[in-house]
Amino acid sequence: MAEESNDFSLDLLGLGKVAKSIPKSVYEKVADTTLGTFEKLVAPITETTHGIGVWLRQKFQNMAEYEKALAHLSIYEAIENFKKSSTSASFKPEIIDHPKSFINAIVESSKETNIDLHRMWVNLLANTLETGESHPFFVNVLKSISPIEAALLNSINIKDRIGKHGGVYLSFNPTSGMPFIRKDGDEVESWPETGVILYQFNLINFVASNRENYPAPKDDPHYEPVVPYLTDLGADFHRIVSNKKGKT
Repeated sequence: MAEESNDFSLDLLGLGKVAKSIPKSVYEKVADTTLGTFEKLVAPITETTHGIGVWLRQKFQNMAEYEKALAHLSIYEAIENFKKSSTSASFKPEIIDHPKSFINAIVESSKETNIDLHRMWVNLLANTLETGESHPFFVNVLKSISPIEAALLNSINIKDRIGKHGGVYLSFNPTSGMPFIRKDGDEVESWPETGVILYQFNLINFVASNRENYPAPKDDPHYEPVVPYLTDLGADFHRIVSNKKGKT
């Protein structure tokens, strides 16, 4: 007899691959998409932040069944993340400074079936529960990127970790296909077309590469790989959505 899969019931809700990452024990806690179960889960949040309960209830009632399951899962995992990082024995979230952004993050997480992006939404929600901060900019950024940009962002270093470079540009316009390296000494790669969105959101910037390691060929004197690095804003965003407490 074949081994039972963790996603046997969640796939009925149309969650696809994200269901495979959910242990059966967790599934049993979040599969109940009734309003009463959801309200019990978020009760500590609604007790802390005045007025958020009615808003959450309305959003949850308007969701499709698979969205309810993902929303439930997102909050459940965010609470678990919070508990792991908290020194308190009980779950006591901070007062949320911008409830609209927090609710929007829940709604967006309920639509995300990519495992990596869903995990980022969970981390963003967990950070809000821990700090009380929920900025609409981070919500807008996360809902605007695809798994390609998310993977690219995860591979980019802060400026202190890119090694020797050729200095900053006075003016720069990133283009699809331009040569780039992740840090000094790495192989040259081709910049992905959609990676430009990270620059447009000011999450990354670029410096010139080290000419000693990447000299221009005689037939192309303007050849110069660039080196992307996380801006302060990008480092903050990445720290939050990757659940890292220190520097990226």
